[in-house]
Amino acid sequence: RRRQRGGLQQEMQVAAADVAKARQQMSQRLEEVEAQHERFKAEAKQAKTQAKGDQAEVKRLKAEVGSELEKLQGEVERLRREQGKLASEKQQLKKASEALTRDVEGQLRERLLEAQQQQ
Repeated sequence: RRRQRGGLQQEMQVAAADVAKARQQMSQRLEEVEAQHERFKAEAKQAKTQAKGDQAEVKRLKAEVGSELEKLQGEVERLRREQGKLASEKQQLKKASEALTRDVEGQLRERLLEAQQQQ
């Protein structure tokens, strides 16, 4: 009986040690899972913050591009008006040049006639 009791007692001690070891392993695994969960939460928070920052940067860049586009459109309009003015001036100068050419030709003809009449 003692032998049986001793063997039983030893088996119980081994079983108790196994249970304690299993509890310790489960506790350790639980700590690892909780730590991993905290890391994931921190990474998710960081990713969310980064996404907000990226959204803000995109919004800022869109505004900057929009502002630059407005400036360029204004410059294009100004250049078109300037081109219109220059085309109008060119037309006026062409007409003035033609009139001046006719005047000079007329004066030259008159002088030529006067010179021929004086001879």
